[in-house]
Amino acid sequence: MRRFTFKRILPLIFVFCIAFSTFGPTCFANTSVSSETGYETSATKIEEFVTRMYRITLGREPEEGGFKYWCQQVSERKITAGGLAYQFIFGPEFQNRIAKEKMTSTQYITCHYNLFMGREPEKAGLDFWVGHMGDNWNTDAKKKELFIGFVNSKEFRKICQSYGMLQGYYDPNHTPDQNTSVALFTDRLYQIILGRNSEAEGLFFWTEQLLKGNIDGATLGLQFVFSKEFKNLKLSNEEFLSRLYRAFMDREPDEAGMAYWLSLIEAGAPREAIFSGFIHSPEFTKICKQYGIGRGSLDLPSTEVYDRIAAVNKLRAAEGGKPLKTTDMMQKWADIRVQEISVYFSHYRQDGSKYSQVGRNLGIAFGASAENIAAGAGGCMDTLDQVINAWMNSEGHRQNLLNPRYNRAAMGRLVAADGTVYWTLVLAEC
Repeated sequence: MRRFTFKRILPLIFVFCIAFSTFGPTCFANTSVSSETGYETSATKIEEFVTRMYRITLGREPEEGGFKYWCQQVSERKITAGGLAYQFIFGPEFQNRIAKEKMTSTQYITCHYNLFMGREPEKAGLDFWVGHMGDNWNTDAKKKELFIGFVNSKEFRKICQSYGMLQGYYDPNHTPDQNTSVALFTDRLYQIILGRNSEAEGLFFWTEQLLKGNIDGATLGLQFVFSKEFKNLKLSNEEFLSRLYRAFMDREPDEAGMAYWLSLIEAGAPREAIFSGFIHSPEFTKICKQYGIGRGSLDLPSTEVYDRIAAVNKLRAAEGGKPLKTTDMMQKWADIRVQEISVYFSHYRQDGSKYSQVGRNLGIAFGASAENIAAGAGGCMDTLDQVINAWMNSEGHRQNLLNPRYNRAAMGRLVAADGTVYWTLVLAEC
């Protein structure tokens, strides 16, 4: 059968792995906050940040109801610092203040410097923005252009970090809600996959990549799950799967589901294949839609070949036998043999050598070996269950399948042009 490779996404992975090491997650030791670049949000810091927003934009102290609402939105990670700033800057009270105080473009721009940079404007910067905004500065288009220039600045990033806030990233081609939700999607992966808060630079970078369409949800998930930081956590298979469930299905694992994925890992499935099953799930599609991003799709190893060995292992376990494990080379052996038996149905090859010579040609070191083959048309051998049942009802095939000597195995399947389905199971003592 066709084997999936990383070739299609290697260039993309290379580019973003560089970015990840520069801006993304960094190693940490048993803490939810990065020791160097992370942040920690406290109720006091949130209150200070929201109060600052009131004073600079509205020129007053916060009222109880609004203050409590915005603090709660920030605390529950329902809004980023940039999203909060948008609500204040473009809210009716501040817009009315512009008219009431007959604010000039210089005053309006200075307010942005104070809010997003924490300082008065320097002459060169102020002159640039005054000239850029022009006489028609008090329009939605001009004001949003100014907002984007300031809310995405490094200065604002530092201010947000000092308060433990998520800056986010604002893209002019998206609504404020979508800009905020994409940042929260990114932060969610930090929280669930890496088990810590996001750092300002990493959150900004990955949110920007999502909003610009350079990556999708699946690709971002790939960057987190296969990052150096995540690998350094050295999680057990159970915890690895639990985090995938929470991040890509938004729930805790169910008992049957956990047992299924563990059986695939036991059968030799790499974590890339397990990850593929989660990011291509309907649950993750729904999550991405909820946050307003594309899910995307990645060309990753399939779990199909491991499903086959897991099914055999289930029967072996019932008989007290040890599980079989497949490898890439074992799968090549099975794939070659199923091609050969579709032409010459025998445990011997057309050149007179035995089936086992394929394994030796591939450089697989093994002692004892065995092979089961099957073929059928008209639907009698279409499924995995059908062929395994047929082998279990044949004494010689059953003995091979359950033989405790073997610890490596692989199955190949091929549908010929005439509709005949061919199966091969190769087993080896390695």
